[in-house]
Amino acid sequence: MRRIAGEAVAAAVGSRELEFRVEGMTISPETEQSRAASTANYTLIPWPLDPEKLIDYWYGNPWLAAVGNLIADALAGASIELSARESSTDGTPLSEPSQDEYRRGIQWLTRSNFAMDGVSPLDVHGFIRSVFTALDQTGNAFVETLRNMAANEFHGLSVLLPQFVRYEVTKAGQQTTINLYQMDPYLGEFRYVQFGRRDKGNAETREFLHVRHTNTVSSFYGLPAWLPARDSVAVDNSHRTYLKGFFTNHAAPRWMITITEEIPEGGSSSATEDDLEKIYQLVKNYLGANKGDMAGRNLVLQYPGGIKVEATPLDIKIEDPTFKETSRNARDEILAVRHVSLIDLGLPEGGYRATAETQSGNFRQQVLEPSLAPILRLLNEVLHAPAPYGLGITQWDVTAKFERVEDLLKKFEALFKATGVPFLKPNEARQIIGYEAVDGGDDVYIPSSSTPMSVNIPESPIDGN
Repeated sequence: MRRIAGEAVAAAVGSRELEFRVEGMTISPETEQSRAASTANYTLIPWPLDPEKLIDYWYGNPWLAAVGNLIADALAGASIELSARESSTDGTPLSEPSQDEYRRGIQWLTRSNFAMDGVSPLDVHGFIRSVFTALDQTGNAFVETLRNMAANEFHGLSVLLPQFVRYEVTKAGQQTTINLYQMDPYLGEFRYVQFGRRDKGNAETREFLHVRHTNTVSSFYGLPAWLPARDSVAVDNSHRTYLKGFFTNHAAPRWMITITEEIPEGGSSSATEDDLEKIYQLVKNYLGANKGDMAGRNLVLQYPGGIKVEATPLDIKIEDPTFKETSRNARDEILAVRHVSLIDLGLPEGGYRATAETQSGNFRQQVLEPSLAPILRLLNEVLHAPAPYGLGITQWDVTAKFERVEDLLKKFEALFKATGVPFLKPNEARQIIGYEAVDGGDDVYIPSSSTPMSVNIPESPIDGN
């Protein structure tokens, strides 16, 4: 087996580092063995990047997590259906697919306990979200297929946490077997065989399915789609960490301290040196504590004898003009790697329907459909597999539609064509797409060419027309 070796190069993010660099080809099995954790019976295959570090990295950056959650929510909102095949999985042409298969398939897809994620039951939409999140964070999703107590009938699916599993290679004589090893921190260790290798009635063995983002680094594990943006993520995280530290510790680093005393005409100061020292210590303690949530608050102290102390924070800003541009560039690079255009996150002012439709189509075709494709493949593998591995439904496929945005656009277009004029007040339309109301937005404007024939048009004073 030929495999590319991953070596270390640091992309520092605060206290976190994501290390990875492709250096060259390694074809020696001894090298691969030396990088794995070995026991007397099996060899654990190491991940190219630590999944726990990938998950921490994902959660540690707002753009990775925000875009990941945006896509996950969109996938979970898709309409999941069964579509008839032109031929069954064995290649037999179909004139009319089985309705009994359709009923069994729909019954499975609409179960409220379609799958499990830990102790939480999931419907099919929750399952899709859970699997995509694992894929997005680590490039891998592992799913266990469950059977009934007698182990002779498919029962459901269970999502495994990727950070607790590893592939293992077992050698017995000339035979090499690749299985999955899990070390659950609470329940102990388990081993899984690949889907389709568990015998009927075998209640002891567990089996799994694996979805991964393929790459040229590892034959066993995937890598997350956002990995090419890791340098931009490091810049973005460092930028935010700097700003957070600045505003936490130096929000008001310069102060104007004014101490005054009202002295009667012809009189003298009544403040002693001890009084002034006490005032000095009070001001010093205040300024030392005036950070974080207290930053920027004024201090005004009035003492007996007419002594007044004022501490006023002076405005200070980060003057480096590159900060704003650096942050914007890092954000754009992260989104570009995810194939998400900024314009897809919200229709700009003055956008036309054609623009909105193009954005919707691009987002669906470039982001949503490719993201859902491996999960649909997993569902169809279970759907088509014969009992007891799966449902044995061979004449239907699980499919998905992303049609909510398109339906809304089509509804607007149909109503506009039916009325021949705008059917919403400007502020009503702005409210639908999340914009604030504007002055004059409650008036209805129609094209002059759309005047109804029933309206009496006054005669022209010139020619009577």
